[in-house]
Amino acid sequence: MMNPAIAAKTWSDYRLATRDSEQDDQNVSPVEEIAFLKATIAKDPHHHDAMEHLLLKCELIESQNDAPLIEKMHTAMSKNESLWNAERLLRSAPLKAIAYYRFAREIESKNPEEPSPLAEKLIQQVSTIADRDPEIQMLLGKRFFMKGQIDEGFRCWQVAFNHDPVIQRSLVKQLRFLFPAAMLVEKLQPETPGMWQLYYGYAEINNTDSSQWLARLLIDRLTLEIDEIDSLVTRAGTYIHLHTLHRRLDERDLALDYIRKAVRIRPDYYSYQYVLATELVHHQNFREAIDVLRWCQVRRPEDANVSRLLKSCTKQSIANMDATSSLR
Repeated sequence: MMNPAIAAKTWSDYRLATRDSEQDDQNVSPVEEIAFLKATIAKDPHHHDAMEHLLLKCELIESQNDAPLIEKMHTAMSKNESLWNAERLLRSAPLKAIAYYRFAREIESKNPEEPSPLAEKLIQQVSTIADRDPEIQMLLGKRFFMKGQIDEGFRCWQVAFNHDPVIQRSLVKQLRFLFPAAMLVEKLQPETPGMWQLYYGYAEINNTDSSQWLARLLIDRLTLEIDEIDSLVTRAGTYIHLHTLHRRLDERDLALDYIRKAVRIRPDYYSYQYVLATELVHHQNFREAIDVLRWCQVRRPEDANVSRLLKSCTKQSIANMDATSSLR
């Protein structure tokens, strides 16, 4: 097999691995990604896409303030290798913005306290070439932020945030400790997927005030969007989201209402029926919960949770009937 063909195979393996990692939360380490890309370039020194991805991967790692990861990256990819790839990319593919960015960062690193006109010109070129590229805008936003240009940084981050779910997660992890949720919503103008990322991000660090405030924003947004949803399956999923949010806010009557709506659309969907049963138990509606749990048990007799809950509901229902009888 000729070298370019081997390079194409390695590149394909890299794209497949990183795609599966994003979709299934598999753990393909950044060092493994760098190894894929270096192997591709070793077989095809003119593989512009691999060089671009290699430089981007390294710069994104540099921007994360993760010292152990940065150290591993430097072991896998030396500074000289990085600059060598940037130079080759700049000469052979002058529209690849990451090469300009890499040289600008190198110039600034030599004298960080002294503004560099050349570095600024390179950054202007980056902004011109990649004004809608989410990864480049992520890097530019961090650069502006570190220079105290907060508004300019958020302008770049807004572009990145609403175009790439991986960048969404990364930005939320970095910014949730620095800014209140209201400021991130104002500056990033998140679309609904980004709003979910913010909600999960603040909930993850037990910031109850911010996560509950975001939950209410999501409820308002989903309630407005739901009438525009044509797909019944998607509408049922939105009802489930609304159920979950109201449950997190301890608004259990509304939570029950929305899970009922989801079940009406998809009455044969096991997960929805089980959630309905648990919500009915919370409301002490044991008789209806028993009917739903029996439905679940017929379809999945091996589900121990259903059997346990059904037994508990039956006992409670009998106890309630005995208590009612004793009052007569």
